[in-house]
Formats: sequence, C-alpha cells, structure tokens
Amino acid sequence: MDEKFMTFLNDVPADMQGFALDLDKLLTEEGCKRVIKEAKRGFVTSYNSPSTGKVLLNYVFRKSGV
Repeated sequence: MDEKFMTFLNDVPADMQGFALDLDKLLTEEGCKRVIKEAKRGFVTSYNSPSTGKVLLNYVFRKSGV
C-alpha cells in the first residue's frame, strides 16, 4: 500500500479501518483505480471503474469523524 493510502487510513476511525481495507481490497482487485485527495477537513478517496473511468465510489472521512 502506498504512503498516501496509509495516511488516509490513519485518519479513518479505528472501528471502521477493517471495513475500509476490505472495500479497498475488493475494488482494487477488480481493477479500480484509487484516487486520494486531501480536502479541507479530511480526505476524499475515489475508486474509478477500469472500463469507463467513471467514479464508482467516494469515501469522505472528516477528521472529526465519519
């Protein structure tokens, strides 16, 4: 896993990290491209379809909570 994803994961509440890892594994194994951007209050993580390039899923985790 890359450094940016690990930084994102550290901001995810501990009780949600397993879910975030499982979903990330599922989507990346299916060929989705993960894009992580820092936002004003946390991170926005998107997963893009390998066939269309369209966003399939957005995670928005605020530093103050989900």
